[in-house]
Amino acid sequence: MRAARLEVRARAALDYAMPWHQVRLSTQQVVDGEEGRILDLFADALVRARGDPDMAMFSSEEGEDTVLHFTPATDQLFLRMVRAQPSERPPQNATFMAGENETGRRFRAGQLPY
Repeated sequence: MRAARLEVRARAALDYAMPWHQVRLSTQQVVDGEEGRILDLFADALVRARGDPDMAMFSSEEGEDTVLHFTPATDQLFLRMVRAQPSERPPQNATFMAGENETGRRFRAGQLPY
């Protein structure tokens, strides 16, 4: 039991140290299906991560661009595949796109520790 608590604390400390990541897509990239391709890759990465409840994807609009945001727990191989860049936490009104529904709810409520 103690080992499990230590693992949870270590994971929380790691999550704080790791940044969010983002991929910025132009309108043309969205029209060409790049957003859907990234969403499919994210779903595959989530399966590989055995449904990690802290792994989630969000979307927001900045000007004419669509910005896809990934939580700190997101699989590093996936982030490299989509050339995601470290970023700040997304705006509070970002749209939850994939991951555990509870993570999306906690994000909207401002209850995620990262």
